[in-house]
Amino acid sequence: MINNFANNLTYLRKGKKLSQHQLAKEIGLVRMTINYYESGKRAPNLDVLVLLANYFSIDLNTLVCGKVEENTLSIKAELKMYQSALNIIRKISKQYSDELMDIAILFEDISIREDKICRTHLEK
Repeated sequence: MINNFANNLTYLRKGKKLSQHQLAKEIGLVRMTINYYESGKRAPNLDVLVLLANYFSIDLNTLVCGKVEENTLSIKAELKMYQSALNIIRKISKQYSDELMDIAILFEDISIREDKICRTHLEK
């Protein structure tokens, strides 16, 4: 089990193109701790496992016992990207809702005017 975890952690870290030092800094550990985990010399406690699983957006069982596959990572990465994009869209729509409503009203007014002009020309 510790070999699966060590291999998975190494794979995930390299997949994000992080050094051991960078990963350690990101999650609040020291580089040697990451080195020990990846070499199988130490096993992390449950808190660290949960932290790593959340950081890499992977379920705990797969991190510890399973084999991390590229397609699992890419799907989770895509989902995270779409969620981020959706959050940005929500923020923008809240921030500019009045402006968007004004634009919608303006287009409606233009459409009504064009319709009246067309009817006027057709009646002649």
